[in-house]
Amino acid sequence: EYQKAITRFEALRQDYPDDPAYRDMQADAYNWLGEAERVLETGHAEAEKAYASAIGLEEELCHSDPANAQYKQNLARTYDNRGILRAAAGNPIESEADYREAIRLLDPLTDPQSRRALAHAYNNLAILLEAQNRPDQAKSYYEQAISIQGAVAAREPGNRDYAFELAKIYNNLAMLLEGRKDYQLSLQYNGQAATLFEDLARPALTFTIELAQAHT
Repeated sequence: EYQKAITRFEALRQDYPDDPAYRDMQADAYNWLGEAERVLETGHAEAEKAYASAIGLEEELCHSDPANAQYKQNLARTYDNRGILRAAAGNPIESEADYREAIRLLDPLTDPQSRRALAHAYNNLAILLEAQNRPDQAKSYYEQAISIQGAVAAREPGNRDYAFELAKIYNNLAMLLEGRKDYQLSLQYNGQAATLFEDLARPALTFTIELAQAHT
C-alpha cells in the first residue's frame, strides 16, 4: 500500500510540480515504507532505500522553505528512524551520525512535539553509546533526554504518553548506572521511573467513574 501511494504521489508531483504538498506526502510514505521494511529480517536493504528517498525529498523541502518547522521535524524523524535501523544492523558509526543529525535539526525547535522528538533522539543515541561501552557519553545524553522530556511532560501533567516516555528514559539511565555500580544514583532514577509507572498503572479516574456507574 505504501508503494502504491508513492507511485501515485509521484504522478501528482509531475502534474503539479509547484505544489510542495505532494512531495511532502510522498516523503512521508517513503518514511513509513522504511518503517514497515525495518521490522522484517530481510527488509534492511529496502528500508535503507526508502529512508534515503524520504530524506532526499525532505531535504529539498527544507531547502525550499527553511522556516518551515514541520519539514525539519519530518526530516529529523526519518534520520532518527534510519539510525535505529543502522544500529540494529550493526552499523554504529552511521547510526550515530543519523542520530546526531536528527538532534541538530530538532534542537532549535521549541514546540512540544519537536522537543519530544529531540528527547527520543538523545535517548536513542545514549542507548547506542552504552552498547559501544561509552558510558560517560551515554549518561550525559540520557540526562539531556530526561531534562528535555521532563520539560515536555511538565507542560501537560495529564499526558500519559509524555509520562511513559520519561519513565522509560529514567529506567534506561538507572540500568546504565547500576552496571557502573553507582547504586545510589541508580536507585534514585529507578525510583522516579517506578513512581511514574505506578501512577500510569492506576485506572484513570474517568474510567473508574464509568465502571462505578455500570455497577450501579
